Amino acid sequence: MKDGVLFGNWYWYLKALTIFSLLSLPIMHGNKIWIDVVCIFVCYFLFGVLWKYGGEIGAILCMEHATCYFPFFSLGLLTRKYSRLQKLMKSDALFAISIVGYVSLFFSTCDIHILNTLSNRFLLPVCAIVVAFNTLSKMDHKQSKILQGLEYFGNNSLQVYLFHYFFVLFVNIHIMWIWGMDNDNNLFMHLCVLMMSIVIAALSISVGELLKYSKYISKLIYGK
Repeated sequence: MKDGVLFGNWYWYLKALTIFSLLSLPIMHGNKIWIDVVCIFVCYFLFGVLWKYGGEIGAILCMEHATCYFPFFSLGLLTRKYSRLQKLMKSDALFAISIVGYVSLFFSTCDIHILNTLSNRFLLPVCAIVVAFNTLSKMDHKQSKILQGLEYFGNNSLQVYLFHYFFVLFVNIHIMWIWGMDNDNNLFMHLCVLMMSIVIAALSISVGELLKYSKYISKLIYGK
């Protein structure tokens, strides 16, 4: 792998997350949802402009990824800030709509590229987020091992961000064809990727915990 490709693509998610976090500061201190939404749309528009026309600056700032993931960051930001959005996300009506929407979009295709992109990059993930949020919010935290596991991964997400890349480098998705992943079975592919993601996340956290035993490395990486 060429150095330019390797180092050029490393940790784009940390760059994007830093930009998102800085932009979230004024949004978190506002008290009107419509102003927050306008700010989010303006930021999203600027990301898109920099991605398409920003050239080298847009590439360095990872504007393509920022444009792709900022809507989901914003959804989480607004849901955390406004209780009425949390109530909406937990509502049975939205839960039912999201399930029907996800299944319909998952098994449908369209010849128009922009509609396929909108479905796969935005509508499907939003439906999945609503279903997951609604389901998990109704589970008993103390009794649910799933929730405790997700909370553990969430609390250690920085370590996953930092170290997962080294494990992803060794994943050869083409080997999965032996298991039948070349038969267009999207559900099977999603399940396999989910299992690999869990394993990689667990390994990343384990490496992070080991490095914390060195106070010098811990200071260098985590700042503490």
